Amino acid sequence: MKKKKVIYKEKEYIVSCPGRIEYSRTNLVSPRSKYFQILDQLDDCKELSTSQRKQYLFNKYGLTEFEYYIIVVFEGDESKIPICSYKNPYTGEKCNQPRVFRSLVPIKNGKWMNYFMDGCKDHLANAATQVAQRENYKRGVTGLQKANRRSKEWRKKLSINAKKQIADGNSIFSPDDVRKPWIPKAETNIEKLKQTTRDSYDKAAIDIGLPVDKTFSVDELIAIDRKMFLNKGDLFDICEYYLVELENSNAFKLGVSRNTSNRIDLRGYHGYSYGKSTVLAKSTREKIAELEYSVKMEFKEFIVIGNEGFLIEKKEEILSFIQEQLKLLSI
Repeated sequence: MKKKKVIYKEKEYIVSCPGRIEYSRTNLVSPRSKYFQILDQLDDCKELSTSQRKQYLFNKYGLTEFEYYIIVVFEGDESKIPICSYKNPYTGEKCNQPRVFRSLVPIKNGKWMNYFMDGCKDHLANAATQVAQRENYKRGVTGLQKANRRSKEWRKKLSINAKKQIADGNSIFSPDDVRKPWIPKAETNIEKLKQTTRDSYDKAAIDIGLPVDKTFSVDELIAIDRKMFLNKGDLFDICEYYLVELENSNAFKLGVSRNTSNRIDLRGYHGYSYGKSTVLAKSTREKIAELEYSVKMEFKEFIVIGNEGFLIEKKEEILSFIQEQLKLLSI
């Protein structure tokens, strides 16, 4: 049996089988147990009571489980204590604090665990979640990842669960006669949102010299849309002009956005679900606004849904016109 002298906190210990925790090869803790008795590696590997190990180590050596582990496994070198695995998702900064020690008998629900938790005392939950995400990713199970949350399958499951919660009265959106008494009623900002939209329209109208207390013509509405898009950011922002199919309709949508994938993956249009999408052009906000304006003005008679849904029969003709406009605008 290999032995080694270890100095820890100015005390000398003789460690048997250093570098690992030793267990009895024959004696189980109990007949129904799945793990063996711990051996005292500071006393020639004598068996000690696993259930009373903390009290035993403290009374005999004045040590905690963690200190015993440092002496036996790390041979007194605290620099070998593993570091917290948490990584700040916003800054990318890693935590350099030591992980929390779990136990000398790290068994949970019959499964062997690590001697250390995944995180330090400040990041136990965060670190465990990040580790689970990485393990899921390795196995191809990416339900917790942002990219997969946009999948139709994930949204379908989320919708089913949300509807069940509403029906069972467990949601803030449940009807008054169903909602559990301890769950508050939903409060929305829909009126505030409507007012914000109205204010944006009014500002855009004023910017192009139109009075706000009148009914706008189609041409004026298209001009207001153009100005609203320009008002949303800097003229030199990189934006996209995209086409997306509207499922179960006779139309397709031509829209503008800073990020097309985010926009169409998480929304629909006037009650229609989005289908296949294509980015037709990418340029500055100013040029994309001009492109959208010219297309709407040329084919305004064929806008059949909202202010961006065009008749499907005119799709090829509109796409040809767009190609001409891309050349004229040097996009």
